[in-house]
Amino acid sequence: WDLSVDELLTVLKAWCNRISELSQKPATKWVAAFKNHGKEGGASLMHSHSQIVSFNLEPPQVMAEINASRNYSGCPYCKLMENEKKSHRRVKETGSFASFTPYASRFNYETWIFPKKHTISLLEFSNDELREMAEHIKHILSRLKTIDIPYNLFLHYPPKGHDLHFHIEITPRGGIWAGFEFTTAITINSISPEFAASFLRGEVDEQGNPQL
Repeated sequence: WDLSVDELLTVLKAWCNRISELSQKPATKWVAAFKNHGKEGGASLMHSHSQIVSFNLEPPQVMAEINASRNYSGCPYCKLMENEKKSHRRVKETGSFASFTPYASRFNYETWIFPKKHTISLLEFSNDELREMAEHIKHILSRLKTIDIPYNLFLHYPPKGHDLHFHIEITPRGGIWAGFEFTTAITINSISPEFAASFLRGEVDEQGNPQL
């Protein structure tokens, strides 16, 4: 979260280059790109870094979403974007992107960054759009820095030959999954997405006190 917008843009371009190169390999079906920050976020090195891993299989979670979306007419994420236009969960909106805290957030301050147009890959964005994306990332991470919370940031998009609305997910790791979560597969999030969005917009602090 200490990187500038220009530096974040450089990271996104590097991700584009690596994803493009790895995707050309015949055995590659999907490429994961993610960043872990903090011990609870799984960071393995002290210095800032991200990771990219190519897979010769399709990610089960993403494929479950793709299969479920076939029951809808149109893109469910496009519909979600439409529903979130005027909600109190909206964090930031610019010309090509919107950030919001999802209604059924799994984690404290969980935030999704979506392109407004239906896009399936990071490789489809122009340089200006990537910069706009970097501005959203910077805005959210700057707010998370004020509470020094570990997080994961990753690309959510479909494998080759499939369709799913590309987006970035930022999942802060303030809570600890324990027996209840592992027994029931139900997560407990003690912070409402509406409060989280208000905090991420800079309207209140962690205790809910108004910010001047």
